[in-house]
Amino acid sequence: MSMELIFILAFIKSVDIPIYLGPDWEFIGWRNLFLARPRNFIALFCLLGFLWSQGVYWMLRHKLKGSPDTLPVKIQNIENKDAEYMSLLFTILTIVSFDFGNIRDIIVFAVIFLMYCVILKRTDWYAASPILALKGFHLYAGKTDQLPKGTLFLTNEEISPDTDVTRPYLQISKTVCWLYQNA
Repeated sequence: MSMELIFILAFIKSVDIPIYLGPDWEFIGWRNLFLARPRNFIALFCLLGFLWSQGVYWMLRHKLKGSPDTLPVKIQNIENKDAEYMSLLFTILTIVSFDFGNIRDIIVFAVIFLMYCVILKRTDWYAASPILALKGFHLYAGKTDQLPKGTLFLTNEEISPDTDVTRPYLQISKTVCWLYQNA
C-alpha cells in the first residue's frame, strides 16, 4: 500500500493514449497502443500495482473488522510520528519526476523504484506512507514489554502524546503493528 501514491502519480505522468474525438475517429488497436508507446508499459504496471494495493488494503481492513488475534498490549510513552509522512512524500515526488519520454528514463525509473521498494521493506518505513495519512491513519512510536524496541504503531484513532494506551494489535512485520481501535 505504501507504493500506491507512486503508482497513481507515475500512471498520470506515463500514460500515453492518443485522443481524437472527431467524427472520423478509429481505435488504433491494442498492439499500437502498447508496442508503439513504451511509456504505456509503465502506466499498465502502475495500474496493476494500484489495483493490487487496493486489494491488500481491503483484505487488511477486513481482517481488522474481526476479533483480534492478540491480547491487548500496554504501549507506554506514545509519540506521534505523523511528520514522517511528509519526508516519505518528498521522496515519492522525486521518484515520479521522470519524463518517461525515452527508454533510458524508464530504466532509471525502474531501478530507483526497485531500490525504493527494497529499502522500504528492509527498514519497515513503508508504515510512513502518505497514502495511509490520506486514508486517516496515524503513525505512533512507543515502548512495550512484549514487542521489540522501536516498534511503530498504525491506527486510525488519535492518541494523545506521552500517554499510555492498551490495545490489541495485528503485527504486520517485526517492528510495525496495526492497533485495533476500542480495545
